[in-house]
Amino acid sequence: MSFELLPQMTYWFIGFVVVTAAALAVGLTALVRTLADYREDRLARNESIPTYYRRLSFGL
Repeated sequence: MSFELLPQMTYWFIGFVVVTAAALAVGLTALVRTLADYREDRLARNESIPTYYRRLSFGL
């Protein structure tokens, strides 16, 4: 590998880190909003988080 490529790869690496961080932030935001939206339903049924989402995912 030539050392002439390293400065150009730095920009690709920074771009990759920025895109990864943005995707992680979007995914985490979606997860938190989903948990918050269904919180009232879950609390009304006196269910824990794993029990509620297990019932949702398996249709029990």
